[in-house]
Amino acid sequence: MSDTQYHRSLLLCLIATFCSGVSGLMYEIVWQKLLANVVGSGAGAHAIILAVFLGGLGAGYLLSGLYTRRVSNIRSLLLALCGIEIAIGIWGISIPQLYLSVLANLDTLFASSIPVFLVNLGICIACLGIPAVCMGTTLPLLTQSFPNTEESRAHTYFYTINTVGAFVGALGASLFILPSYNLILSSMAAGILNLCCAMLIAVVYLSTDRDAECFQSTGMVPRAGSISLATGVLVAFLLGVITMTYQTI
Repeated sequence: MSDTQYHRSLLLCLIATFCSGVSGLMYEIVWQKLLANVVGSGAGAHAIILAVFLGGLGAGYLLSGLYTRRVSNIRSLLLALCGIEIAIGIWGISIPQLYLSVLANLDTLFASSIPVFLVNLGICIACLGIPAVCMGTTLPLLTQSFPNTEESRAHTYFYTINTVGAFVGALGASLFILPSYNLILSSMAAGILNLCCAMLIAVVYLSTDRDAECFQSTGMVPRAGSISLATGVLVAFLLGVITMTYQTI
């Protein structure tokens, strides 16, 4: 891949990453408001929705990591990413129908002998589980498709742009989109954004050499005083617990 082609592909993927970040936070806000009409708007219901959403993201990270260890062809990764963005977009557009179906059967669900907590959890998993897992796979697949060399620093750009997109999505959904449109149209708009992401990824896929392989690191030598992997995982877990506790309360 020439430098010009590389930078064009990187630019298209950065635009897709931004749009994906925008849609991701739009989904979180819109779907949380939708499900609040079903499971309630209290702290417990909010915690269930947030836990399912973040749990799905975590599962997506894990699955994408396992996949990228087995697949090193860049076109294969981009094709998988394109399909996932399409799946997220279709889910975003069609979730209003799923939501209306849940509402229609709400009395039956809560009239059963199943504890309310489990009913709420099941509803959230049914509505959010699959798209949340898919969202969790997108950024790892994308970053694995580009070398993170000292010159390119592609991974830094991807995570930065995705976070900026999430910031824009959160503000845009809260201040502009939701006040102007209803929840169903807002979810459909986010779905269209994901379909646009898929189109951008498809352009990059078509311009990538068939035999292009992922950048393979030659290995990292731990520096003196660096923490162990187990310690890093524990610290990350505790930071996640603290952060989500703040967000919930």
